[in-house]
Amino acid sequence: MTFNDNPVILVITKDVLYFEKIRLYIEQHGYTVNSVTAAKDLNQFHAMLKINLVLVSEAALKSAFDIFNRWIADVKLKYIVITESSDVCETQTIDYLESGATDVVDKTIRCQLLLAKIRILLSLRDTKINLLQQNERIKIGSLEINIKHGLAVHNKRNIKLTTNEFSLLLLFIRKPNQIISRENLYQTLYKYEYDGISRSLDNTVFRIRRKLEIEGITDVKIQSIRGRGYCAVLSE
Repeated sequence: MTFNDNPVILVITKDVLYFEKIRLYIEQHGYTVNSVTAAKDLNQFHAMLKINLVLVSEAALKSAFDIFNRWIADVKLKYIVITESSDVCETQTIDYLESGATDVVDKTIRCQLLLAKIRILLSLRDTKINLLQQNERIKIGSLEINIKHGLAVHNKRNIKLTTNEFSLLLLFIRKPNQIISRENLYQTLYKYEYDGISRSLDNTVFRIRRKLEIEGITDVKIQSIRGRGYCAVLSE
């Protein structure tokens, strides 16, 4: 499994044929699609790769309902339940929605319609972040970034960041869940090309992580992507 810049969809199902069908179609439209069959592997997947949306089969959900609900509450992801047939009763659909599902569809849904639903769900989050940025304030969980005054605030306390630290944190937050190359970061932050030796960027990232950790902030996690750069994982 590798990191990439595409939105990542995780499909939880034991139906290999169905998975391959939707994977082939969705990946043609700029998404990365991975699968897991056992609930015990969920934490491993989220740690290895930033997931943007989950599709879970009804069978997989029923077999590990408590495990899935604990995991989905922890990672704060939207998910779509895929039922085995279109005959699922209205009461069951309501139960899934009230339990936290964003949508409920059946396996006969056309790939084009499923893709449209995925696009809509992912665009809602991007729109929310963009609206916050227009107001010169970005709020991610308990962390608030005041762009106009160059401040990072947590629980009404200013976090002491240097100019470079604030600029780098803002850059990460403005490009959530995207891998940003070292070359790009050096050009943007330090205005010179990365020579393959300098540790300035790594040291700045280390200090930001440390300060966020001291404040108890878990809504922003800056991940190192080996051979690629860095990626900021933001909570919903």
